[in-house]
Amino acid sequence: GPGGYGGGYEPQRGGMHVDEEMYEEDEYEDNPMSGVMVVKNDYNQHFVDTGENPQNFVRDADPKDRFTEYPKLQRLIQLKDEARQKRATPAMALECDLKSFDLTSLNTKFDVVLVDPPWYEYQHRVAGGVGGTAEDLTPWTLNEMASLRIDLITETPAFVFIWCGVAHLEDARLLLKRWGFRRCEDICWIKTNSKKKKK
Repeated sequence: GPGGYGGGYEPQRGGMHVDEEMYEEDEYEDNPMSGVMVVKNDYNQHFVDTGENPQNFVRDADPKDRFTEYPKLQRLIQLKDEARQKRATPAMALECDLKSFDLTSLNTKFDVVLVDPPWYEYQHRVAGGVGGTAEDLTPWTLNEMASLRIDLITETPAFVFIWCGVAHLEDARLLLKRWGFRRCEDICWIKTNSKKKKK
């Protein structure tokens, strides 16, 4: 009635919307904390408390158990995996000289292409003592990279990702334009543990 509660008690949840499906039916009766959102896997708070980077835990999570506390997300991942298994082509590798290899001879088009060009900075880093590899890291010119016919082996629509450091960011954007793509996002990779000793 007026001035009173109508329809029953709605438990407080800290301002966060929570689906009723996240709780078992009898949880409200038996659990003294029923209806209260308990935050688990709060790695940000763990960072505040300990100084340990959250990504150390998220990165190493077992894929099979990663979403057990999130049933809807777990179901979505399962559906995506099933769809991918039906459509994905088998993995393949081809060793060739890309300066002379005709990419169109693959007779296929790709939805996603990842390009890791031989930038000058790669050779410079290895020469400076960072890392070590037996690969030929002779840098390509921008024109040599642009001559790769990525535009002829990609579907419409398609995504192209290019690895590059800050020194070649504008070059990478130019390559995307030359291949007929519009830059939509820069994804930053911050190596937070590159100088940290392993425990």
